[in-house]
Amino acid sequence: MFTHYLMKIQHQVSLEEYFLILSFTTDSERYTKVTISTDADDGVNSSILLTETGRFNYWVYGQNSSSNLDPSNTVGEVERGTIQVDGSFTTDEYTNNDDSVVYYGG
Repeated sequence: MFTHYLMKIQHQVSLEEYFLILSFTTDSERYTKVTISTDADDGVNSSILLTETGRFNYWVYGQNSSSNLDPSNTVGEVERGTIQVDGSFTTDEYTNNDDSVVYYGG
């Protein structure tokens, strides 16, 4: 078990990368819900500044640091998948009900 999780998000076309520490809203046996803000560049506080829509790949890494944004300094990868971002960019939440797909309600 880890105390914190780092998420790397990469746009599939531009290859722009974003890194953030995940902030859990719900963490149960059935699902994990996190909040990601998309209106500020502050990865330590679960916020990234997204300026493009489209498909993104994501990786989640387990770690025991609340401030590390470098995947090479984590314990290791725990999940990966794809995110589809459409519409305007506002603070929102996504719920991961499937281990391979993240649904983003933007």
